[in-house]
Amino acid sequence: MFGDDALKLVREARRASAAAVAAAAANAVTGVSVGAAVTAAGASNNAAAAASAVGLAAYNEETVRNVLRELRRLFEDTRAVLQEVRCPCLASWLAVAHGHKTQGDNGDIRVVIYHAAMQRNKRCLLAYHMQVVLIAACF
Repeated sequence: MFGDDALKLVREARRASAAAVAAAAANAVTGVSVGAAVTAAGASNNAAAAASAVGLAAYNEETVRNVLRELRRLFEDTRAVLQEVRCPCLASWLAVAHGHKTQGDNGDIRVVIYHAAMQRNKRCLLAYHMQVVLIAACF
């Protein structure tokens, strides 16, 4: 919880980026194009084999889904905390999350932690998807 799966995605994207750069460098040295490397691997019909032939990792759909589930769970937990402290509206939630005092704010710390975890998960998802797009654009 609190970003473990999201951090796995970022680490995987970093490894995939390094592998893609190494594969592109190896292809540049040998003079083999990416298409020729894929065809030589016999992977022209299989997308996963083609991706591995040029150093791309497969899209990690299960971990992305787990991060999205965690985001939903954190949002629901935040909503429950805000209902406990009698701040059900969105404006009050934003006020609490950014450190402004509200009536009965004994849930402040939990809301701030949940909000920070949600922001971190979103940043990790964006970083992972940006890296996947950049790697795919190189090939």
